[in-house]
Amino acid sequence: MLAVKLIKPFEVRVDDIPSAQAELDEALIKMKAAGICGSDIAAYRGANPLLSYPRVIGHEIAGEVLECPQNDRGIKPGDKVIIEPYLYCGRCYPCSIGRTNCCENLKVRGVHVDGGMSELVAHPVELIHKIEGIGSWEEMVMIEPLSIALHGLRRAKVGEGEHVLIFGGGQIGQLAVQAAKAMGAKPILVEPLENRRRLALNLGAELVIKPEEVSKLDLKPPVAIEASGTPQALLSAISAVSNAARISMIGWVKGKIPIETASLIKKEIELLGSRNSAGEFGLAMEMIADGRVNVRPLITEIVNICEAPDILKRISEDPNEFIKVIVKG
Repeated sequence: MLAVKLIKPFEVRVDDIPSAQAELDEALIKMKAAGICGSDIAAYRGANPLLSYPRVIGHEIAGEVLECPQNDRGIKPGDKVIIEPYLYCGRCYPCSIGRTNCCENLKVRGVHVDGGMSELVAHPVELIHKIEGIGSWEEMVMIEPLSIALHGLRRAKVGEGEHVLIFGGGQIGQLAVQAAKAMGAKPILVEPLENRRRLALNLGAELVIKPEEVSKLDLKPPVAIEASGTPQALLSAISAVSNAARISMIGWVKGKIPIETASLIKKEIELLGSRNSAGEFGLAMEMIADGRVNVRPLITEIVNICEAPDILKRISEDPNEFIKVIVKG
């Protein structure tokens, strides 16, 4: 089968590898669409410390079930599904309290183990979700990144009527804007690129501002979502939020950040890590299906699997030109 494989940093190709074979507890899925995520670009650049090479990438995978064992989830051959790519151990402390997203032995498809940007993928049935009410494969792929945004919002306990300061106008930031709006909150997007600020306004942001305008806000939001992965954004968030605020960190910031801990203590800020998702796939599916979240405007380009190496290089060289690229199976 064909698969998109990273050989080493800055070297990617489509290889013909042995076809995936399902184990007893797994379904065999024909990949219909796969999303290219920021973590895939980091892996291409050699900047993802969790990934080893060579590696088949892809963790945002929608497809059709070809083979499936008997199960209590109602999954059967012919079903349209999305995979939950976080393979947890079920034995560690986080797993014991339901926080499988930060399992101490976590393996994520396309990072720790081979991903699903291939013609076939075998995946545990318990981590497969049947899709209903979503028309296209491209939209189905967006369930996973939306679940990431929702987890970040839930970690921050976003409440109705609250202003939410969202840093970063990429796919996660744009999805967070829409999800926060759907939850009754008032999202404010912080983003340097005009076209992304304009997009956020069209998708429901109450206000859009440039990073240098954060200090001029005439309000102190009780919630901030850091989805840009830039050190300055986190520092700006700490300065901008109200006392007793919650800051949810989705973006992976490279290196170390000098934080004035006195501000965290004085303002009693809750600084919360947010990794993957845990229990948000169902809500993400509902939000896309009923139109509360519109993912179509975020899809910049659709390519076939043989074009994937070229598009990965293009995104790496000019990331501001893309929000979401989908690889069709």
